[in-house]
Amino acid sequence: MGGQTVSDPSESGGLVLRLAAEDRARFLATFDTRLHEAHGTVQKEFVVPDGLFADSGRVAPWFAAAHVAAAAMPPESTRRHR
Repeated sequence: MGGQTVSDPSESGGLVLRLAAEDRARFLATFDTRLHEAHGTVQKEFVVPDGLFADSGRVAPWFAAAHVAAAAMPPESTRRHR
């Protein structure tokens, strides 16, 4: 997806999903979950889908939404930062 992150492993061993603002608000309201926090910093684009991975039918549409959101973002720079 142009170097953009769709999902990422969490510190607790699960996965987090990166969603667009509208999808993220709907996800948080629907599943009564939270934003991802890593090393004391809230990552406001990532949600924690606790318990959803046991049911692939429920989590699959959210992975699709994460892919759509990542595809809409500009590609990451391939230039190395110094």
